[in-house]
Amino acid sequence: MKSFIPVLALALVSAAASGPVSAARIGSGTLDPVGPTPYVPGVWRAKVRYVNPTTRPDGTVSTFSYINITADSQVYCEGQLASLTGTPGVTVVTWCWFDAY
Repeated sequence: MKSFIPVLALALVSAAASGPVSAARIGSGTLDPVGPTPYVPGVWRAKVRYVNPTTRPDGTVSTFSYINITADSQVYCEGQLASLTGTPGVTVVTWCWFDAY
């Protein structure tokens, strides 16, 4: 038992001296995708189209409106697309793409 304590102390000291090899994530949640490297300033953009049916005395006429999505991250852009495309009559014109300044 007496020889175990010095061996354990030596192992702990050598592990601490070698420095952190990898760090564990603290907390919950997911990691966002890594953006362009090196950092390039810009935003994520997408465009959707939705139908505006209008009932008139001579029949129903449909017009189209567009929503331009601007987001800081790809995950946020795709989340906005997912929430909009669940609505009937909405189609994606351009998927999320990175627009560098």
